[in-house]
Amino acid sequence: MFYFLSLRPISNEKYGDGGLILDIFSNPNLYKAMGGSFVLTSGLFSVLLLISRSQNQLLKRLFYVPARKSKSNAIQLGGLALGAGIYASLLFCKFFPEFFNVFNAKDIRLIEYFLIAGALINLYGYLDDKIELRPIVKLMGQVSSVVLYATLCSHLLSMHHNQIVFIIICFWGLGVVNGSNLLDGLDTLTLKLGMVSYGTFMFLGAYHNSPKIVICSALFMSCLGAFYFFNREPAKIHLGEIGGSLVGFSTLLLSSFLWQAVRADNFSPVRSGVLAIIPLTLPMVELGVSFLRRVYNKKSPFKGDQLHIHHILNREYGFTPSSVGTIMALGYLITMAGTLYLQILTHPYLALVALIVAQTGICFLIGKKYWNSEDTITITPRSIINFLRKKDVTIIESGQIDSFQLTILKEEIEKAEQEEDDSEAA
Repeated sequence: MFYFLSLRPISNEKYGDGGLILDIFSNPNLYKAMGGSFVLTSGLFSVLLLISRSQNQLLKRLFYVPARKSKSNAIQLGGLALGAGIYASLLFCKFFPEFFNVFNAKDIRLIEYFLIAGALINLYGYLDDKIELRPIVKLMGQVSSVVLYATLCSHLLSMHHNQIVFIIICFWGLGVVNGSNLLDGLDTLTLKLGMVSYGTFMFLGAYHNSPKIVICSALFMSCLGAFYFFNREPAKIHLGEIGGSLVGFSTLLLSSFLWQAVRADNFSPVRSGVLAIIPLTLPMVELGVSFLRRVYNKKSPFKGDQLHIHHILNREYGFTPSSVGTIMALGYLITMAGTLYLQILTHPYLALVALIVAQTGICFLIGKKYWNSEDTITITPRSIINFLRKKDVTIIESGQIDSFQLTILKEEIEKAEQEEDDSEAA
């Protein structure tokens, strides 16, 4: 990390060159907070296990949900414990800012907005894990939480371009929340990919001299790291709907902090925005590839399938769930490291395009031959237009019809049979 940091000077009036970041990494309070977050979240996961084995029917009705499709009798609602750990970490930063002495009033407000909007994710995620909501209801919950966060914080991030910031947060936020859920399909997968995401923000926070990003990323890593002991094979706890969404949503807060840090480095608003969304690319690529794959197979883009890369690596290539998580995390780490190095040497726009192309290319390289089915779109301009064009079909309710007649034209039937006989004779 410090090799990359040496590629640019970092100055601060109080601490000198790089002093603020070095002070944070050497501050024992950081490691105390990380240890507290780890212990608290581990305790909450343990409580979930105890509830699943207890005789208290009220607690079991509230917090015991057997994971659907689990081969190891795992339970869901792990995202509830993870979310509580993340919330506790942020509340600690809010109520005890002097512990680190880096959070100002604007940072505290962003944390408050995240907590308010994240409550919607916890609510609809809990209901979905308990009673399995309709997809449209989940989508409405995701839209509501992201739009609420964008509405509250866009004016804090930019006074003169707050409408554009609002649109960007809504678009990328909804994509990240959805895409992060799609990447939660195997044991330890979300854990390992989330660690790379948080690690990326930690590096960028250090590079742009923003200790608040380093602190929040480290605390989130501690909370997610506690999940490993409960999600490794054979998994005892799954994150459920809450967990994947909340991990994605937490990166939205870190991205907001990163935007502020880059703008403070005198970068333009556009360049700052590009840098802020680079760590959010993987969930967006996963969402985009899944959408196109389902359209390619003439299925609804909103209907789930088992053709994600992690499913293919597990099912077709024979890797264990843990190995799949490790392989995908390493691939994510390599592409992200190359992107960060490229954006330092060249330009963030080029780095973002290269990252999207690399991640999309890897998805197609691994999964393309397994995506073909008997009912796929022929990729030609005419076939794509025909697929997208509205069909002239009218549905009439039976109550609107008084009577109907069915007329069989004998001559037409005889003519068709004769043509069939002639073709067989030929």
